[in-house]
Amino acid sequence: MGATSSVQLSDRHVEEIMANTDFDRKQVQRLWKRFNLLDAQGKGYISKSDFDFLPELANNPMADRILQCLRDANDDEGEAAAKEDKGRKPKPDEVDFATFVRALDCFSPSAPPKRKLDLMYRLYDFDGDGLISRQDLTIAMDRVIGLGATKERIEAVVDQVFAAVDEDQSGTLDFEEFCSFVDAEDLSSRMTVPI
Repeated sequence: MGATSSVQLSDRHVEEIMANTDFDRKQVQRLWKRFNLLDAQGKGYISKSDFDFLPELANNPMADRILQCLRDANDDEGEAAAKEDKGRKPKPDEVDFATFVRALDCFSPSAPPKRKLDLMYRLYDFDGDGLISRQDLTIAMDRVIGLGATKERIEAVVDQVFAAVDEDQSGTLDFEEFCSFVDAEDLSSRMTVPI
């Protein structure tokens, strides 16, 4: 890792990124440099495994979900940026600059809490149906709590969460119920990294 791409980031592209994120010009330029350090061959994209070299996501048990959710949410924008940059759409295991920026934007200190909550909700919605089921939350808790927890302990946590916040007793958590479960200060500290 370490070559610099011959592709330059246009002023128009910088302006578009600034308009759609919470990054300023210097931050966008820093991100471009970081992206190019990871894109050692100057292809215009990095692999998901290259993305794991970012300290911000290296030890995050949800890193693959972060990329998946952001890629799904920004697919059209990613296609437009890819056409401008290289004339091709990234493959599923590739991360273009637009997706790279979007991934880090959600973790920006100036990103609004609602954006962080929305991403977290989508991260926990593993089946993508717009609701968090017991199965979704079990998968998420298994990843977040990690190796130290037994299956029984994870199920107990899921039961406690549903008992506390599933107000309509539907067996799923909608966005509002999920928000009542998440501590805003904790979310902000866990989903913020310096850029």
